[in-house]
Order: sequence, then structure tokens, then C-alpha cells
Amino acid sequence: MAKHQLTFDEYDAFCKATRRKLPKDENWGRSSRPVIYVNWFNAVQYCNWCSQKEGFQEVYQINQKQVSANWQANGYRLPTEAEWEYAARGGKQSRGFEFSGSNNADEVAWRAKNSEGKTQPVGLKKANELGIYDMSGNVWEWCWDGIGKKRPSAGIDPKGAATGTRRVLRGGSWSDVEGILVDFLAGSYPGPKNCFIGFRLAMTAVGL
Repeated sequence: MAKHQLTFDEYDAFCKATRRKLPKDENWGRSSRPVIYVNWFNAVQYCNWCSQKEGFQEVYQINQKQVSANWQANGYRLPTEAEWEYAARGGKQSRGFEFSGSNNADEVAWRAKNSEGKTQPVGLKKANELGIYDMSGNVWEWCWDGIGKKRPSAGIDPKGAATGTRRVLRGGSWSDVEGILVDFLAGSYPGPKNCFIGFRLAMTAVGL
């Protein structure tokens, strides 16, 4: 799981390399702020581009709006909802915090109370037990799972639905109150873009 939400610097490089229009930033600034105005399709396209650039096998097979995943591929991808929650809770290092990394939201989360009404650069708050930043607040994060089918069942690394009218969002954003940052599931249609949603990269661990 990436330590940080994907930044404008990283996503802008993708846009320039593939001759895409740069996403809006609401005049908040770009650089190390989490990228916004990216939909779910943009996120999986970025994953494949990043895999190709770094010599990994692409995870996603993309045919217009139809996307399937090769779970044996070693490239970059979106986390499943189960992976996202496991990482947010601190994995095997979990200390049972209410938020990701603390019982005090101010230590770990940009939210309505402290964000000044906008996103903030990644990694400024305290990391969680796994050294991962901003899993509570700043921007909602796209996950792989579709909504409209059954939620992942119990077990080791369960996969969510491959299809659904909406896709899972986790983590809350700069505009949310504390209660939404705690184990809160949301979903959005995969096409629209807004200033509340970004994403984080994941990659399957090999040899663990």
C-alpha cells in the first residue's frame, strides 16, 4: 500500500506523458496535494501506465468502460476494500485506534474542522502503525470493489465484487466530520469527478 495518496505531481506527469488534460485543482495548489477530479476509470488507467513505465505487468484489462483485473499480475492497482481497511487499521501492528493511527482525529486527519476548506499536502499528519499517511481524511480513496453485489465475505484477503453500478470509496475527506472517518463506507458512480475524491496505489506483495 502506498504511504501517500497519489499527488498532483505524480498524476500530472501521467497526463503530460499521455497528452491528457490536467485535472482541476480548485486553485488550492498542486505539487504534493492529493490529486482530485479523477474518476475511477482515470485511477485504473494511471495504475496501468505506472506499471508499464516501471516494467511491471499491467493488472487491468480495459475495454472502454469494461475493466477486469488479473490478480496474478505484479503491477500497480487499486486496493480492494478489504485491503484498504486492513491497512487503515494498522494490519498486524494494529493498536485498535478509532481513526487510522490515533484516537485523536487532529493527529492524523484533515477534515472539516481543521482543513481550511480544502485539501492539504500529503504526509503532514501522523502516520498509522504501518507508516501510512492520510487514511483518515484529506480525500476519499477509490477502491477496486463494485457496490451492488455482496460485500466481501470473511476470510484471508477477500475480493469484492468486480462489477457494480458504483465503486467503493473509503477514508473520508477534508470536508467531512469525525464520525464519517470511522469505518465509513461510501460509493460513487465511477465516471463523475469532484474535489473530494482521489486514490492510493497498491501492489500485490510477492514472496510474503
